[in-house]
Amino acid sequence: MSYTGDLSGARSQRLRGILCGLCLLCAACAYERGELYFAVQTEDPTLNAAEIERLLSDKAALFASLNLHPWEGQGASPDIFFTIRRFWAYERSVEAELVLERTWFVPCKESDSARISTSLAACLAGEETIVPTAALAPPWSALRVDGLSLTDEGYALVQTVTLSMRGKTPANRGRNAKARGSITALIDALMRVAGRSAKARRRIAAVIDTVRTDLEGSGTRHAAPALVWIAAAGDLMLGRGAQEILLAEGPAGIFGKTAPLLLQADIALLNLEGTISKRGEKIAKSYNFRFDPAVAPELKSAGIDALLCANNHIFDYGLDAFYDTLAYLKDAGIKAVGAGLNEAEAAGAAVFSDLPYTVQVFGLASFPPEQRWDGRSIAAGMDRAGILYSAGTSGAEKLRCATDETTLDIVLLHGGIEWSTEPSGAMRSLGAALVARGADLIIGSHPHIVQGFEWVEGAPVFWSLGNFVFSGMDNTGGERGLFIMLGFVGRRLFYREQYPLILSGPRTEIAF
Repeated sequence: MSYTGDLSGARSQRLRGILCGLCLLCAACAYERGELYFAVQTEDPTLNAAEIERLLSDKAALFASLNLHPWEGQGASPDIFFTIRRFWAYERSVEAELVLERTWFVPCKESDSARISTSLAACLAGEETIVPTAALAPPWSALRVDGLSLTDEGYALVQTVTLSMRGKTPANRGRNAKARGSITALIDALMRVAGRSAKARRRIAAVIDTVRTDLEGSGTRHAAPALVWIAAAGDLMLGRGAQEILLAEGPAGIFGKTAPLLLQADIALLNLEGTISKRGEKIAKSYNFRFDPAVAPELKSAGIDALLCANNHIFDYGLDAFYDTLAYLKDAGIKAVGAGLNEAEAAGAAVFSDLPYTVQVFGLASFPPEQRWDGRSIAAGMDRAGILYSAGTSGAEKLRCATDETTLDIVLLHGGIEWSTEPSGAMRSLGAALVARGADLIIGSHPHIVQGFEWVEGAPVFWSLGNFVFSGMDNTGGERGLFIMLGFVGRRLFYREQYPLILSGPRTEIAF
């Protein structure tokens, strides 16, 4: 197995609290007999003398001020030994050592690969490209290892750098007793030494808090990167027998093997292709879809967190049914995006702040006029309910994407040309404008056909996921869709897992 990146040692800031404590422990004893000498050992041949010197270069003045010096043959042997080790999680576990650094690695694939997972055996055989997570960048995304993502227990590609200590102290000089231990043991030793000398006590007290802070922060510092999983699919149209199956059999009856994936995700997103109401009359257009209000809590139980309502079917039964849809979704605990009681509300984000970092989901529509109906007629205004509609790229300017690095901004975009296999020039221009505005992920719907995936200025764009549930699509090309599971670390896409779908009447299933 090969890897790239510099994992040769701990960062000096992380070492400072540990090494200062160790040195002061030695220095307290040095007051009784003079100078002490240390040596650094390693079992890793890549950690050569120059690399070790680099690691400790900023400690030279500190060591000298504490009468602690590199051992160069003075006396029979050094008074204290520092041992630096580097190893993989699949090789062994951490024992009674101080963890200086952990780095997570991932095998990666290029954009056109449909693979989801690889094996540790393939990684060890050099069949995969392995990179540290900090080096993963477009057009590459990560693969699972034996089905495990980097945050799962038992994930193998974690490299750890540890420091252990053994040495002789004046009080125990002839025994050369081993003093291996954790930061907790170091604090205990410092406290014991502090009782011997007022001078030592004053100097040691200054670093007790530093060492204790290092102990308390080590769990966070050495934790795996925080992953947030986004599940998404295309058009959800619950008419033509679909809602009856959902209400009778539950989510698994209609969503098939995607049902557990929806529940596993931190956030699950779909496009609601219709309205939820018992009120209203059909407006004059080619197709009108309306669903029973009882479907709303069932969709919530399926794990769906937000639905795109900026589309060409949300007003199929008029304004009252539109109001009902927003109310039923809110009562069920599902966030509606891209629609509201005015333009400001329609342009607002569904905010998920109970995750390792904040996720904002926006909704936007940009579909062409139909033969008997123009979607611009339902665009929200300053005092008018409706959807956020974009004529050209104008809608991008109305979204308030975050500017910080800790917020993930997702745009659900309903637009393009129906039955087209590729995004139109207008959609490409709008996608580019959304990315320039701050979108970190764009997920498209409306064409009823799965379109391509691309990186646009470093942001992943799924132009159309096709249909998710949509009876009546047999032999049209619309009987196939795409379900995606995306693993993000902050604003960076790590895992891109795609599941092709096959629609059979009102039921959906993964195609393999």
